[in-house]
Amino acid sequence: MLQVLRGEKKLLRSKDVRFAGALPKLSQLQIKKIWPAVLQDRELLAYMPDVDAERLPPRNFFFQILSTVRPDMFNKLLSETESERKKKKVERNEIVKVLPEIWKELDGIRLEKTFVSNPASRRIVKVSKKRLTQ
Repeated sequence: MLQVLRGEKKLLRSKDVRFAGALPKLSQLQIKKIWPAVLQDRELLAYMPDVDAERLPPRNFFFQILSTVRPDMFNKLLSETESERKKKKVERNEIVKVLPEIWKELDGIRLEKTFVSNPASRRIVKVSKKRLTQ
């Protein structure tokens, strides 16, 4: 509180703080990865508690302050994270083309129950089997 009275730190009224919501715990949203950018921003740093490299601010507090003081930075971080997640999701959902000879070897195995756990993937395997037999 003394730092606030001296003008070294700033406070926000609780009614002015934007709620950041429950953010997923992804590697792109780790505070230790974002903290170096915060250290360069004097105004944003004025709202953060004094911390060292070992002990960073609490996650919810950090993202609420970030979303309030630097909404553009916060929104950019979220959009980059979301686009990365979508890109990875598309890569995971690629369909693997199997040669007919190999498919014949696999034909005796109940593939959709043995190896495929995702319901959408099971459907893809069934559709692929039908296409190969036609």
